[in-house]
Amino acid sequence: MQRPPLVLGVDPRPELHRVEGVRGSLLPHIRRYTLELMEALAARLCAVKFQAAFFEALGPEGFALMHELAAGARVLALPVIFDAKRGDIGSTAEAYARAYLEAYPGSALTVNPYLGEDAMEPLLQAADRSRGALFVLVKTSNPGSGLFQDLRLADGRRLSQAVAGWVAAQAERYRVGEWSRA
Repeated sequence: MQRPPLVLGVDPRPELHRVEGVRGSLLPHIRRYTLELMEALAARLCAVKFQAAFFEALGPEGFALMHELAAGARVLALPVIFDAKRGDIGSTAEAYARAYLEAYPGSALTVNPYLGEDAMEPLLQAADRSRGALFVLVKTSNPGSGLFQDLRLADGRRLSQAVAGWVAAQAERYRVGEWSRA
């Protein structure tokens, strides 16, 4: 069965979850709301995308909640995308790879390639090993993205076009088939 190309984005913002009569932490409400939403929409979704920054902003309990909800998505056979835009050098990239790709085989992670190939290689290898995927930033939609991403290179291409070419080459190098649930 082919799933529709709909992704549920989960960006918990406490100011949008004010519930009358609820005092203290809103995390139980956010947990219940998100689990019910995922369950109700599961047949219509191809994945669930968790915006890591919003969970991280809720502190350690919020970060734990993101992982709990990711496990809930997996129970519903929904692929998980961690929108964390990670990218760092060496051992740090390896740690991100373990935390998001290897801990959740078959999941995807958004990554920032602008630290270079050595920063991307641990993430590419982990995605390959775990049958996961990477969503690589090439040209972003924020208004200020052109400051660097539209810079012209000596060959006339824009920086984002050069990054896109590199990403395409890596996709061929690591081609393992369709991203699917693990």
